[in-house]
Amino acid sequence: MFKRLLVLAFIAIAAMSATPPAHAATLRIDNLYCLSLGHGRAECQASASGGTGSYTYTWNPTPYAGSGGYVLIYCTAYRNKTVNLTVRDSSGATVSSSTVFYCGDAV
Repeated sequence: MFKRLLVLAFIAIAAMSATPPAHAATLRIDNLYCLSLGHGRAECQASASGGTGSYTYTWNPTPYAGSGGYVLIYCTAYRNKTVNLTVRDSSGATVSSSTVFYCGDAV
């Protein structure tokens, strides 16, 4: 009985002192901005870092061109426009951010 308790005590001590596994850095959106191109159009750019593996970018509103971290969207001239972005990494972790910009008519 004493040997069994001693073995269990050693296992418990070893488990408490074991180094936890390294985790990937927290997924984040490093920058997100949009710039009016005039005539009801704008370009939006973003970059992500951390997390695991590759990234999937989901833009709202849905872009009419581009993909990933660079897209083109429509906007209403002379109005503020909110753009939302969600980034998902290959492990399923997500992070979201938004930006507001002024949509000019002509540049």
